[in-house]
Amino acid sequence: MRYCTEIFAGRPADSPRVVAMGGFDGLHIGHQRLIRAAGRRAADLDGELVVVTFWPPPQVVIASESHPGLLQTGRQKRRQLRRLGVDTLVTFPFERDLSRISPRRFAVDYLVGVIEAEWMYVGFNFTFGAGGQGNVQTLRSLGAEMGFAVEVLPPVQSGGEPVSSTRIRRSLQAGDVGAAEELLGRPYQVEGEVVRGWGRGSSEIGYPTANIATDHRLLLPGAGVYAGTVLRDDSCYPAVINVGGSPTFRALDAAPIEVHLIDFSGELYGEVLRLDFCRRLRNLRKFDRPEELARQIEADIREAASHRPSEAADDG
Repeated sequence: MRYCTEIFAGRPADSPRVVAMGGFDGLHIGHQRLIRAAGRRAADLDGELVVVTFWPPPQVVIASESHPGLLQTGRQKRRQLRRLGVDTLVTFPFERDLSRISPRRFAVDYLVGVIEAEWMYVGFNFTFGAGGQGNVQTLRSLGAEMGFAVEVLPPVQSGGEPVSSTRIRRSLQAGDVGAAEELLGRPYQVEGEVVRGWGRGSSEIGYPTANIATDHRLLLPGAGVYAGTVLRDDSCYPAVINVGGSPTFRALDAAPIEVHLIDFSGELYGEVLRLDFCRRLRNLRKFDRPEELARQIEADIREAASHRPSEAADDG
């Protein structure tokens, strides 16, 4: 049985273990409410707040061909969980073998055997075990038998609908990063290493851009130009972010993300940047001449500069 335990804050070995469990893809406002509720219980008991999750999220393995993409990397998830006050993170690799065990075996081997849970917090639509056979009623029954209590949180509503990772993905695919931010409780953020590109931003247009190589499993907002912010070490810059290549240079298969940092000069190659998407500026367009593209980029920069860096929300 493989799993990884990361201790963010040490607790006495005999502390009661209050567990929040789920896939937590994106850690949206519903996930955050669940973890904070478990945290309050842990504080009342002078216990340990444990988050149990899976990597990659189960739906990525189960629907590997059709899954649209992750909402955050494992590193991003760990950073945010630390900020939420989690004491211990237990991550199980979600593999086919794990997906085939029964709900009872999962409870015996994992919840009791590994986690030693005394309280379990899950969402209203939580399922577990082979084929999702176990649900919250199953978990309550097993908890009564095996000695752990179960709390089930109702859905968090936004705009008259439950908050979900599916809604966030739909918003991002449509380029509506504002709607995604409302559901996430923070701007949608991607991170990646700066790699070398064609160099056209500096040589032909006069606005240097950094080409960002992201995890290929990560969902990117729909093709377009966005205002955003870039977090680099302890500094933050307003930025124009281009997603989807350059129609003007017939480079739709180029680096999926290019970013121009406003009021920045210097080398970035090899650095890892975090990009917050704040609002969509426009669709991608093909310009007849580089000079026309340069004028449009100048207008994009003016608009993007109105978003002050102090408003950026670092998830780590």
